[in-house]
Amino acid sequence: MSGPGARAVRWALLVGLLSGWAAGAQELERVTVSDPAELEGLLGEQWYGVYFQGVKSGWARTRLVRGGTPEAPLFLHQSAFQAELTANGQRTRFELHEEQVYDARPPFLLRGALTRMRQDESGAERRLEPRPGERGGWRMVASVDGGPPQTVDLPGFEYGLADELAASLWVRRRPAAGARLAHPRLEADRGELHTEVLTVQAVEERRAAGVPFTVWRVKWVGQRDEQGAQLLDGRGVVLAADMQGVCEMRLEPEAVAREPGAAADLFAQGQVPLTRPPGSAPLGDGADLVRLRLRVTAEGGGELALPTGALPTGTWQAVEPEPQGGLSLTVDVRGGARAAASPQEIEAARRPLASGPEEAAALEALARQAVGDAATPAEQVARLVAFVAEWVEDAWEPGALTLSQLLQRRRGDCTEHAALFTALARALGLPARTVAGLCWMGDAAGTFGGHAWSEVVLDGAWTPVDPTRGQTRIDAGHVRLGHEGGPSGLSLRGKLRFELLEARRGE
Repeated sequence: MSGPGARAVRWALLVGLLSGWAAGAQELERVTVSDPAELEGLLGEQWYGVYFQGVKSGWARTRLVRGGTPEAPLFLHQSAFQAELTANGQRTRFELHEEQVYDARPPFLLRGALTRMRQDESGAERRLEPRPGERGGWRMVASVDGGPPQTVDLPGFEYGLADELAASLWVRRRPAAGARLAHPRLEADRGELHTEVLTVQAVEERRAAGVPFTVWRVKWVGQRDEQGAQLLDGRGVVLAADMQGVCEMRLEPEAVAREPGAAADLFAQGQVPLTRPPGSAPLGDGADLVRLRLRVTAEGGGELALPTGALPTGTWQAVEPEPQGGLSLTVDVRGGARAAASPQEIEAARRPLASGPEEAAALEALARQAVGDAATPAEQVARLVAFVAEWVEDAWEPGALTLSQLLQRRRGDCTEHAALFTALARALGLPARTVAGLCWMGDAAGTFGGHAWSEVVLDGAWTPVDPTRGQTRIDAGHVRLGHEGGPSGLSLRGKLRFELLEARRGE
């Protein structure tokens, strides 16, 4: 298993919490990398919630960073894992911290590794280091519970960062369903090379946080009684990992990952299912929806209690009580009315979003580049929408990026698209704000999912645009829940049910 918490999960396997079956001998194939830029694309940090049998039990973190000196550059691959588990009626706490050091020049060979493990009050530290005076030789220096170190000479082997990151690098090369890779995997805490077999079970098109992306479902089978599956995106980032249905890891923002009671699911969080009448026409991906009328009820059929300002009436959106109970919500992007912008709202929507003069100058320069010679506000808005849709690479981010991070990384989901559009519009003097709500995710999903877009003031009224989808006129699949600085119904996501009453698609 590649990715976060891999060694921690294997450690759990070795102490008998989980069981599996061993892989047979395989002909090895190494993923090779000659361009350091391919590895630099994986630099950064990811946090994961750790779930055992569906219960949040801890967190994991993985980090790839640069180190060393200009004369001797290095890559540092670090991981941490912490979980509390119940086995045979006894509560057990596990901790693992590991750092591997690699050359930052091809072939990116391993220079050494440090592993610290703790189970309740017992702990062990193991250092894998080159054997002095012997090229390719290794030794393990280990101590248990602070005792005297013990040194063991190990057989020589060659292992590189490309081997460690094999699954991520392999997926970045877009393997087809059914493709297999048998590659070497280092058990750093034992100083042993084993075989890991990766198989692409499926290549799927998904949508989350308003952006479409491709995911690879990869099964892995190890040589030491373990197996599982990972879900990776096209950048090679592990979105989720599963160990025989018992241990699961989910990519989450740090605050969510470290919070014992918090839980998140990239593809399920905040979704609202849609019930459609039998025989009703499909809605497609929603891009050509011009009118949508929904009956809104509470999850489970209970009484629908809405906080003040939730499910607001606004531009192209109207909300009324239903005689049968619940609410009738209509989104009409052709016949609906636009909401007038008050002087107070306009003033608030003009405030710059930059954190300082340097960032403000960067945003204004980017905004001027985006709009070019556009003369009217409407033309400027249209060019900004198209620019942001193209400039920001669609990629799910577990936590919202700051504007500074976004300007540097140029990637993100709907949150980043909307935030950048709003910031660029304000840099040009156009009143704009970010909106949060729900968006139809397509017939395959059959649900509305969390989404963010923007509103800009044109001719004195709020005009919604969706820079993630490149829409200067949003489709009717957008259900507004609130905006920055105003009342929000975001807490309703995942607590509502929609019933389709009417749908119209444009020509």
